[in-house]
Amino acid sequence: MSSAQEAEKAAEDEASATEMTADSASQKAQAAKTADDEAQAALADQEGKVSQAQDKVDQEKKAVDQVNGQVKELTRLRLPATPQIKT
Repeated sequence: MSSAQEAEKAAEDEASATEMTADSASQKAQAAKTADDEAQAALADQEGKVSQAQDKVDQEKKAVDQVNGQVKELTRLRLPATPQIKT
């Protein structure tokens, strides 16, 4: 093989290696994008669950406030104790 042929072969080998490295990098980038997409979906799901839980807490707080208001009203309306008759 002449040195020109050897140089051409070396350049082809280097180009092939560079192409494989680029393919590998592309695959890694795609895998990272997929992992990021999955993480974003999981985060959105968790945020939805947190929002639902917060809504439930808010509903329960309203129910507690309503009961407390009723207790206050009943306490205010309560008749005084019947006086004891002393004999």
